[in-house]
Amino acid sequence: MPKLKPILLESILSTSRFPRWWILAILQAGAFSAVGQLVRPQSLNHISAMWLVLVMAVLPPLTIRLWQDIEAYKFINNPDKPRHNFKSQSVSGIGLILMTVFVVLLARWIFPFWPLHTLVFAVTASTAGLSLLYIALCDQNLSSALSLAMDTWNKRISFAGAAAAILIVAHGISYALVHRVLGDLYLIREFSVSGHSATIWLLLAAVVVLIAYLSAILNCFVVLLFLDTINRKKDPETVRQELPALIVSPAGNKI
Repeated sequence: MPKLKPILLESILSTSRFPRWWILAILQAGAFSAVGQLVRPQSLNHISAMWLVLVMAVLPPLTIRLWQDIEAYKFINNPDKPRHNFKSQSVSGIGLILMTVFVVLLARWIFPFWPLHTLVFAVTASTAGLSLLYIALCDQNLSSALSLAMDTWNKRISFAGAAAAILIVAHGISYALVHRVLGDLYLIREFSVSGHSATIWLLLAAVVVLIAYLSAILNCFVVLLFLDTINRKKDPETVRQELPALIVSPAGNKI
């Protein structure tokens, strides 16, 4: 497992330099929050189903664009930086989130006890997140990305566990976005006096900016961690291929 402190520090510093990541991150957090709120069998009707389809169509392209932007920053001085097919990756991402939503809906229907379906959600969503990383940054198709994600759980459980932990934190940020920001908007709408208060709006704007910043840091951290992990995985193989093979001569000497 790579050292997390340098990666976290780099994530904080680089995120502070690129406010455009904040915009993508807050949109991503909003879409992620909407998925969490809409994927409920007992409250899924025609209107919420339409909103769910819309969010599922928006979330993967937003996430892929953000992650590829972070990757471009990481390899800004690398002429061999990979080029990506954004459209095909977005289609694969939408298919991935469709499968994930189906599994989560099924889990919430089978396991009404919330700790069980929360655990299923964490494992399923983190596996989907790993798969989307392989789609966005390694140009893998959907089936290959799912296979690599399962292989990551099998061989690099520390990284997969870190991805799950990051997802739980992201879910907490999304929960705050829905229940705090939208709750404040509801209060402002209910009380016209508060709605004209500049302090309330400044506090609300500060909360939104903070959520955007923290979400961008989490995205940057997971991308840099993923890139570091796959690069370290490739390096030993490259070194072994570059080592000259020892040939035994007829005299018994190694040349």
